[in-house]
Amino acid sequence: MKVFLTVATLLFLSHAYAQDRMGFNYMNEDITKIIENYSKATKTRMVIDSTVRGNVTLMNSGDLTYDEALNQLGDALAINGYSMNKRDDYYIIR
Repeated sequence: MKVFLTVATLLFLSHAYAQDRMGFNYMNEDITKIIENYSKATKTRMVIDSTVRGNVTLMNSGDLTYDEALNQLGDALAINGYSMNKRDDYYIIR
């Protein structure tokens, strides 16, 4: 019984860990597509201004936590002259 509980706990933790991480590698990808992928993976609402345009490259050696991916997304937006501001339970990107 102890073995079963240990295995079940490890499987649960590994599944929970995997859900909090995501692949975040893009080569010359449309920034709005990256925002959309992040939004879908994390179930985060994003409002994107119509002027947000451009391609970016994001390279990582492994999966990122959702927070790490959000920070990298914010940096990519800032480099391209855009901002990301949190409101209540969503982000505004302009």
